[in-house]
Amino acid sequence: MTPEQLQCLRQVGGELVINDHVEVASELGVGVHLGQGDEDPQKARDLLGPSVLIGQSVDCLESAERAHQLPVDYIAASPLFCSVHKPEAPPWTLEGFGHLIRCSSLPVLGIGGITSGNAGEIFGMGAGIAVIGAICDAADPEEVARRLWNLYRFPSTQHRLNHQRLLVRIINI
Repeated sequence: MTPEQLQCLRQVGGELVINDHVEVASELGVGVHLGQGDEDPQKARDLLGPSVLIGQSVDCLESAERAHQLPVDYIAASPLFCSVHKPEAPPWTLEGFGHLIRCSSLPVLGIGGITSGNAGEIFGMGAGIAVIGAICDAADPEEVARRLWNLYRFPSTQHRLNHQRLLVRIINI
């Protein structure tokens, strides 16, 4: 991402979040998303400072409880659905994901197996999404990104949000 693109993203209220690489996030002055085996969130917070967005993946309710004790700004249920990017990881159930959303004092995202076909349901539950494969693996990435954006901006009556939404762009490098 060029400095101009980053500026444009910020002008529309977007956040750039780098996946796993705290040092890269620090160099760019952007947020970081950490998996459970990645850098310690406290070390990331110490390096990045109090105003930079830090997220943490959680794979069960117990790891979500632990994440609430960490200096993170959001948690991400991962994987939410079966995903070709994490085929070995058991997905959350929608019941468990809904419980996480209701009990969390932090914003919640779903990661893994998110498509334009299931994103509306996730928004309707009150969560945000993070996508990689849905866009990067698409025949027409721009069209998929547009559909996801429209689901976020204009949820159908069936998928009205009942919690604050959080939109984050996570970049794999």
